[in-house]
Amino acid sequence: MHRPPAMIRSLCLLIVCAVSAFAQPNEFRKSLCRVNNTAQEFNYRVPWLPGQMSGGSGTGWVVAKDRIMTNAHVVSNARLLTVEKESDPKKYVATVEHIAHDCDLAILKVEDPGFW
Repeated sequence: MHRPPAMIRSLCLLIVCAVSAFAQPNEFRKSLCRVNNTAQEFNYRVPWLPGQMSGGSGTGWVVAKDRIMTNAHVVSNARLLTVEKESDPKKYVATVEHIAHDCDLAILKVEDPGFW
């Protein structure tokens, strides 16, 4: 498990506060997105067999040009993450860049340059 340093967690909190304080309602709505997770949980009892597949979704918001902040539990055990924006039929592939389970936050990086 990768745990980011306290400075990154503090930076994440600062970004969230800045976005919510200065964003206009329309700009804030444009920054929201849906995060879809196809997950596979490791099977510790029989490690030679693949774990059970599951799926889930959650909400994220754009904090930089190609970065999304979401909850850590939304992207846990991810095998494939896709991101959908409102009024955009395309699904963008994302990867977990930082995750902090202690504060339930994660930063995703969107690999498609046409995302924003």
